Amino acid sequence: MRSRGLLVIFGLVALTVAGFFFLRRYQTEAPAAPDGSLPLLPEEERQLESQLGIEIPEEGNNFGLFEPESGKVKGLVTWQSRESGTEYSILADLPDLEPGHFYQAWLNREGEMVLLGQLAQKKGGWLLDFSGKTVEAASLKVLITLEAEDDDRPEKKVLEGTF
Repeated sequence: MRSRGLLVIFGLVALTVAGFFFLRRYQTEAPAAPDGSLPLLPEEERQLESQLGIEIPEEGNNFGLFEPESGKVKGLVTWQSRESGTEYSILADLPDLEPGHFYQAWLNREGEMVLLGQLAQKKGGWLLDFSGKTVEAASLKVLITLEAEDDDRPEKKVLEGTF
């Protein structure tokens, strides 16, 4: 009877330890939120700074752009409010393009798609700077798409993030 009690206690301790390691591993390896709703972690900021050859400013605001399939951080949107409006920058670590293709940035405002512009290859990655009115950030999503047609419809989504 005593050995059976020891086995039960040993089993409970083993399950507790295994559960602890499983949860710890899950927390450290969980992919970032695909919709970009969480702020970038310091490791993600350092990785982007290294990939793009930039320094992410301490002042201002930013959020990550994520690959929809993997959840990996591959870009960044930063913005700073000024008296004249808001200055935005989109930086992305994307592969080189085949001839005839280009990357575009879109703002999805509650289902309405607004073209922000075409990204240019600069600073070790892809970049788009633009200015605009300060927008209500509650339900805005930024999409980066791979395009073959220059029209007003997004084609293949490659990155996304939410204010």
